[in-house]
Amino acid sequence: MAAPVRQISPDGRHHTRRRWAVVTIALLLSIGTASWLAQPNSPPLPDGITAAAYHRAAEDWTGLFRSTPEHHDVLMLLAETAVRRNQLELAVGCFEQIPDEHPRYGPGARLQEGQILVKLNRAIAAETSLRRYLELTSGSQPLSAEQAVAVRWLTFLMAVQLRFEERAPLLQQLIDSEHADIYDAKQRYFPSLLLWASSLGRNRLQQFLEQNPDDIRLRTAQARYATNAGELAAARDLLNQLRQEAPDNSAVALATLELVHEGGDTELFDQLAAELPTRQKNEPWLLTQLRGEFHLHRQEWKLAEDHFRAVLRADPASPGSTMGLIRSLAPQQQTAEDDDALRQLRDRSLLLSQVRVQMSEVSTDTPNSTKKLAEQCRLLQMDQAAEVFNRLADLEFQP
Repeated sequence: MAAPVRQISPDGRHHTRRRWAVVTIALLLSIGTASWLAQPNSPPLPDGITAAAYHRAAEDWTGLFRSTPEHHDVLMLLAETAVRRNQLELAVGCFEQIPDEHPRYGPGARLQEGQILVKLNRAIAAETSLRRYLELTSGSQPLSAEQAVAVRWLTFLMAVQLRFEERAPLLQQLIDSEHADIYDAKQRYFPSLLLWASSLGRNRLQQFLEQNPDDIRLRTAQARYATNAGELAAARDLLNQLRQEAPDNSAVALATLELVHEGGDTELFDQLAAELPTRQKNEPWLLTQLRGEFHLHRQEWKLAEDHFRAVLRADPASPGSTMGLIRSLAPQQQTAEDDDALRQLRDRSLLLSQVRVQMSEVSTDTPNSTKKLAEQCRLLQMDQAAEVFNRLADLEFQP
């Protein structure tokens, strides 16, 4: 009697074909991975990634998506796996090999890379990556949620480095796209009234310096923190070296004048201020204010007035430039209108003092204080700020 013939069901044929398909894909994947790795002009694998790890990631991709991955598919999977495992240096190495122009991964790689670099205290590289991400996605208006993340990280980097003039337009982007919170608005409209040289900022800057000890911007900020802490000798040593390396750097000039002004050496202050080049459009606000102080010393009232007004156009709530303007206008009084303008400035200076005292009360949990600040902004003729604080207060009132 003949042996019975085993029947193969349609389902069985389907499973057999699927098994062969998986085997075929795995074979092609193995050949493709080996071929790519063997190419003489192929870039080296990121540090810490072995050929075996690369191959396993390629197999994982195939299991997830049922297709043969390209090289950058594998790199992206390796990077995101490293992030989940908190292997941040490894993740950065993978993201760095994904080019800007990659249609699927380029911008996203720059954003994730930038955020990780901040965590690794590699501030200079982080800023480059985050700014590049914003350039690659610049067609989006208003800011998307992802762009707001990049902008917020940049504002943090600017704050730690005391680069307030560069931070202002970034904060404005958050406000215009309604991604800003109370803290962002306070930093945008009242930068001169808030504590800027915090111990937290100084400690984080020190961590940045450990990664980039030669960077001029970081070292300049280090000197300014030292001046603010009363460590004038340390600040002087730093700035003497920086002035040799970057004699035309406006941030270094500011830090030097700030140090001398803090030390009370009026003669040296005037000497250094007299050597400054002509005021630049994008120079630090405090440098422009100190130029005004120099002209006050020389009783050049109109020149002093011009510098203080320039600061107030950029930072209307600057108490130092408001007082400087009062001091420069007082000797120029000639008419009743001049008297009235001076009285208004004195009232403004008093109101700014009140705002400074109350600023700590304004938070996401105190909508009434935020409303009060909005009204004070109206009195200061800072109408945009008043609208923003009113809107934020209304959001806080919502359940």
